[in-house]
Amino acid sequence: MQSGSLRDCFFSSDPLYRPPGKGKKIMYLVSVDTNKCTGCGECTEACPANILEVTDGTAEVVGEDCLGCESCVAVCPAEAVSVQEL
Repeated sequence: MQSGSLRDCFFSSDPLYRPPGKGKKIMYLVSVDTNKCTGCGECTEACPANILEVTDGTAEVVGEDCLGCESCVAVCPAEAVSVQEL
């Protein structure tokens, strides 16, 4: 068994867990499809990094420190939010 593989497997169901990189910072791009967004605010409540905000009835990205947990994606009833690893 490789070192760390059990830990990675054990925590893989935790949406906030990301396996440690090899000194490389992982960055994420959050996008909101304004044509789909209803402005319900579910994504803003779910985001642990507080990078989303509802303004003028639509969610928008207001920060740069996305954790990549995809909590916002999971709770969006309109499927308007996406997270992409860069």
